Amino acid sequence: MKKLASILIVLLLGLTFAQVNFPLTIVEANGVELTFDAPPERVVCLDFLCMQNMAFLDIPPLALGEALMIPAADPAFFGEAAEDIESVPSRPDIDWEAVAALEPDLIMGWRGWRETAEVIAPFYAHFYGDDTLESYTIDLRLTAALLGVDEAEIESRIQPVFDRADAYAESIPQDLFIMITFPRDDRGSEWRSNPNYSTCGVLEAFGSCPSEFENGNVSIEGMLELNPDVLVIENYDNVELNQILEALDDDPLWPELNAHNSERILALPVQIARPDNMISLQLWLDTVLPAIYPDIFPDGPLTDEQVQEILAENQ
Repeated sequence: MKKLASILIVLLLGLTFAQVNFPLTIVEANGVELTFDAPPERVVCLDFLCMQNMAFLDIPPLALGEALMIPAADPAFFGEAAEDIESVPSRPDIDWEAVAALEPDLIMGWRGWRETAEVIAPFYAHFYGDDTLESYTIDLRLTAALLGVDEAEIESRIQPVFDRADAYAESIPQDLFIMITFPRDDRGSEWRSNPNYSTCGVLEAFGSCPSEFENGNVSIEGMLELNPDVLVIENYDNVELNQILEALDDDPLWPELNAHNSERILALPVQIARPDNMISLQLWLDTVLPAIYPDIFPDGPLTDEQVQEILAENQ
């Protein structure tokens, strides 16, 4: 099996760093060169990847898009520091006047926002990767350098996550068909497979996923045709999801799913459901895999000591 750690790629578009020195010039997803004399301190995050990367680096942004705001008590992200993060109205559209009023020195997000955002401040557009978790480290590493985090520090954070992924992959059979999805309407009759970014490249280390339905709608009939062994549902709203699941109990096709019969249907918060960045991968590993393999992980998530023991045994 190809180990995640062994195929970690660092594609920094010519940027190399050990200790980050400023002025610093990087090239982002639009091919635009950005030069900074010092690490930006007033960062506005407008997409999940920015939020997740900064959380992984323990650097709270100045502001998050309203749709990204998370509970202050959520240990996955900024903890108590979340209470001090500003909220920028972003639904249905970003309130650019509110962004400008914050006087940011960097805005990060989807490339389609460049034209408007760069009128306010320097804008970094994310790459979003190419169906492998390794490619998501491009943005993470660039973000780290941009914020003044040196190479030794970022490596000390990244490597343990890949070690943990390798240890889990060595511990489980590779024969489960995993589907990550979320309901598309209040009847639960349509779903979207692997939303926003594809995670199939990541899931190959732990099973397989329905690539033929990547980023597309699939009905309950289509889901039954795929018949995943594990169904991970992104939970955006507990009340709405509960209503959908209750309605599905009356659907004659629902009990025919392998995932239903094996009790491998998991409803998880959006920040855990998709392993498409470093922070969500670690949460996904410690949440999803012990839940679908309770016989292999009877005591819950692997400890750091167990991770190292498993890696040593398989060298």
